[in-house]
Amino acid sequence: MDKHDHVRVPPENPAYTLRRVWLTTEEEEGYYYGFSNEGMWPLCHLAYVRPAFREQDWIAYRAVNEKFARVVAAEAAGESPVILIQDFHFALLPRLLRERKPRATIALFWHIPWPNAETFGVCPWKREMLTHLLSADILGFHTRYHCQNFLATVDRHVECQIDHEHMIVTHNGHVCRVVPYPISIEWPPRWLATQSEVPIAREAVRRRYGIGLEVRLGIGVERWDFTKGIVERFLALEKLFDEHPHWRGRMTLLQVAAPSRSQLPAYQALQQHTLAEAQRINDASAGTAGGRSSWSASTRSRHRCSSSTAPRTSAWSTACTTA
Repeated sequence: MDKHDHVRVPPENPAYTLRRVWLTTEEEEGYYYGFSNEGMWPLCHLAYVRPAFREQDWIAYRAVNEKFARVVAAEAAGESPVILIQDFHFALLPRLLRERKPRATIALFWHIPWPNAETFGVCPWKREMLTHLLSADILGFHTRYHCQNFLATVDRHVECQIDHEHMIVTHNGHVCRVVPYPISIEWPPRWLATQSEVPIAREAVRRRYGIGLEVRLGIGVERWDFTKGIVERFLALEKLFDEHPHWRGRMTLLQVAAPSRSQLPAYQALQQHTLAEAQRINDASAGTAGGRSSWSASTRSRHRCSSSTAPRTSAWSTACTTA
């Protein structure tokens, strides 16, 4: 990183430049862990976790968006740059950048669902967020349904003109187009060429966790989040074994879960609940299938964790395997 906070990446063959934006601990707590992840994340996912909206978090969210707006405007070349904004962490950026770069082409892609108008109305600062978003030229969402939810939300909370057929919003003379952009991952991924062949990798996994060749193996790889359904997956397998006992000892699940936002109470509770359910199912299944334990559970981590929280950088896996 140079004296201007520029970083050339990737290090081995630099192709583009990043600009680091430094946040204080207080800004990180309020903007990222608070407003973004305790407020907007559960609200937009319609998760059965109550969103938390606090005044101090909103103040931090605004301040961080202002900080990024100053940096992006300084980095943007010319009077009419093309600027792509990523995700719900920067909902205020379109207007903040429009004020600094009136002739810029500004697009924002919202990477999470957009809920119905009634649900989004729970946010105390809904109008501020909507009017800032509408300063973009293009707003992208995953699906047409999310686009329609956004238009319905704008219709309820903002005075403007809406062309529902073409999904265009005119607000204070500015035209914003709302567009669905279904996304996926790169496939095949370029790093796949450096990995072991599937039979070799499968054998290594079975050997590491003591899973016999006669056992069907299911694998889950997710971030440890309440939107991923990891506990529900465990319960579905438990129900399968209860209703079809012949699968006991003949099928197992290896679940890899990367800890996320572990200092937030909801995520701490989720992690504890996940491990407790895996242990409960394992214990209940012990001694079945001819005296063999149907399940066993283990956790792996690169870092030692305290009893209350897991570090942000740890990589845990919970393995439910046959003995």
